Amino acid sequence: MKNGLFPELPKDLKALSDEEIKDLLDRSEKSAGLIDAEDAEFLGDLTAEEIIDQYKEGALAIMALREDIKARDDAVVTFKSELAQIRVELAAMRALLAERS
Repeated sequence: MKNGLFPELPKDLKALSDEEIKDLLDRSEKSAGLIDAEDAEFLGDLTAEEIIDQYKEGALAIMALREDIKARDDAVVTFKSELAQIRVELAAMRALLAERS
């Protein structure tokens, strides 16, 4: 992000690993905290308008990162649920075949 208050987000978050996404979120939330604290050293010589503009962009980035993490977590839950369902179906099929043998 211009003037560097928040880390730059790539256009395609899906290209990043889970660890990279969480790192970006951590760094972004830290930046937001420093803005909230009105940390003069962090904010440097930026004008109030520049800070607000960057804070708005940073907030959108934080929301996008959180949404991406939630989508990834949901995908893992769905994956595990589908695996469990397949296991149940296979076990039922094995039991049925064992009865016929």
